Amino acid sequence: MKRLRNILFIIILLTLAGYLYVNCFFMIEEGVFGLVRSEQTGDIIRVLDSGYHIIPEGIIPEEISLMTFRKKESRLFDLSIPIPSLEMTKSDFYAITIPVSVQYAVSPERITLITEEWGDDRDYIPHLLKRLMTRYFVREFTPYFSPVYRRVELERDIDEIVQSVSESLTAQGRGIGIEITAFRLSGAVRLPDAGIFFDGLQYLKELMEVEKNNKKELIILRSKLERDEIYNKQFYQKLEEISRLIKQNPDLLKYMYIEKMADKVKVIITPEQSGMPFGLDFGSGEKEKRTGDINNLR
Repeated sequence: MKRLRNILFIIILLTLAGYLYVNCFFMIEEGVFGLVRSEQTGDIIRVLDSGYHIIPEGIIPEEISLMTFRKKESRLFDLSIPIPSLEMTKSDFYAITIPVSVQYAVSPERITLITEEWGDDRDYIPHLLKRLMTRYFVREFTPYFSPVYRRVELERDIDEIVQSVSESLTAQGRGIGIEITAFRLSGAVRLPDAGIFFDGLQYLKELMEVEKNNKKELIILRSKLERDEIYNKQFYQKLEEISRLIKQNPDLLKYMYIEKMADKVKVIITPEQSGMPFGLDFGSGEKEKRTGDINNLR
């Protein structure tokens, strides 16, 4: 009996050890880092470098999940940079196309600075780099489009612009644990000519005119709805008042009927004691009924 208890104890112990090993023990291979994500909140709760790690939160089933990423990556980006002053068109036709190649290395011990907004996006770093590059290119391009589009100068200075963007991206990345190891053009830059630029300005003008008209129509519609709401409210109040009067004076319906046919009726004989047709009473209280009155509407 004692031996059986020992065997059961060993089985339970091994089962528990296996459960802890599967759920709490993580091995991150060389050249890879991991992010431990809470399934309840979606937050990144831990960054794991290469090696062996024990995560106590894994004791609770389905409490955490692990995402792994390579420390060194190379990505191609086909950037579509909106022409300054034409961003509102939201059209790639009025944009500058720049193909770039970026190589970067991640420092897990410093990447915690941006994990708050990471979520479950497995391409978060490429998406972040793309947003940063777009911002820097727009900043560099803006002087070439104001007050006029200087395409020749822009084409001449494109290599300097790329170098400036590379330096800005490297400085920004270093501060958040992303080391930019290479940044270069991977193809030809497409710059819209002056005709496309001025066509975009005309298109933007038309869009703004349409938006202006839409806002006017929206204001008119909102004003009409408000007027209708006031009218309906007053109309319902009148209906409630009429309903109250009819409830107090049932003969009011007969009076309204006779009023409609007034041109055809010469003489009407009705009972009257209150001074109102058909004994109408707009006050409160019931009238005492009298017999012997003539009712020619029966």
